[in-house]
Amino acid sequence: MAYDSTPSRDSSLGLIFRLNGLWSKVDYPAEKGDYDSWNNILDRIFVNLDFADDYDPISNESGKIVDVELDSEDYKIYKMLSEKVNAARIIYKQTKDKTKQKFMARSKWYDELMKKDRWIRKFMQRQKLYLKITEHTPGSSLFGSFGKGK
Repeated sequence: MAYDSTPSRDSSLGLIFRLNGLWSKVDYPAEKGDYDSWNNILDRIFVNLDFADDYDPISNESGKIVDVELDSEDYKIYKMLSEKVNAARIIYKQTKDKTKQKFMARSKWYDELMKKDRWIRKFMQRQKLYLKITEHTPGSSLFGSFGKGK
């Protein structure tokens, strides 16, 4: 008996499962103030979302490929957000404990992570991999808004 090795489902299903698993891990470190873990998970989510981005090989004088350059607008935004998160992290780590400056630095680090988190969610939404926002759901009927033409 021969087996068909062709995947029977679209590969996006596997991507959705991976993304769902990663998103399920985001809130805990964010709530606990483990900003490094929160950032690492966001990075993994972005890598899974941006896998299809084109890149340009960079060659040295002899023609050997030595690097690649990602240059999509989405990658540029992600990179800028990541640099802001890392800059805020460095300032926080360098600030003396138990000072107003330390509190403000931590707040800035959090704010930069929030921007990155929100942008990645919107990026995922644009790729139609995030939950669709609807006004008419069975759950909304509990609150009297189902079927009212909103």
